[in-house]
Formats: sequence, structure tokens, C-alpha cells
Amino acid sequence: MSRYVLGLAVLSMSCTTGRGAPAPTLVAYAGAASDVVVAEKAIAIQVERVPEAILGDPARMLALRLSMERQIESQTKDISEGRYRRLVRPRLARELLAAGLAPVDVDGILLGVDYHRSP
Repeated sequence: MSRYVLGLAVLSMSCTTGRGAPAPTLVAYAGAASDVVVAEKAIAIQVERVPEAILGDPARMLALRLSMERQIESQTKDISEGRYRRLVRPRLARELLAAGLAPVDVDGILLGVDYHRSP
């Protein structure tokens, strides 16, 4: 099951290295990369296609949904609620659907994440 991991990477596209190339970093683990104030950061979401064997097995599907829910929640916990609702959540929904998940599964995963994000 660990091979079928949802990867959510929030990348900083405006910070640069000494050579002028973009220096992508996870926002949750990044310190200040420069003294320039960044107004908005780009979001890159990568989701692997879910194999048909898992999609057809309810027990494995439940385990995958719970795993994805935990991963998304832990990787988005430092993103403001407004930004999460406006940018991250809609993009996640599209990517999860493209990965082969049914709309009901996507709704279940994102509702679980919403529940854990709420104060």
C-alpha cells in the first residue's frame, strides 16, 4: 500500500537560489529563503493513478482512503483555511478524480480532511 501514496508538495516558485533557478521547498518545513515577502506561492499536486485491483476491493479502498486523508491533513495543516478552500481543496478534488477515485470517495476523503482541519 505504501507504493500508492498521495503526494502533495507545496512549492515555493518565487524564491531563487544563487544562480537564479527556482528553489522548490515544502512550505511546512521551509525557513525564510530570502528577505523578499512572497504574496502567493504556487501549488503543485501530484497524485498517482490508483490501480484497478484496489478500486475493486472495498477493504483495500477503505484503507487507501484513510491513508490519503491522513496524508493530506498532515501536509496541509500549515496552509491557511482561506487558501486551502480557495486553491488547494479544489485542485485536490480534480487530481483525486483523475487518479481514478469515484466522486463519493473523493468527497469522503476531503470531508475527513475538513473535519480534522476544523478548530
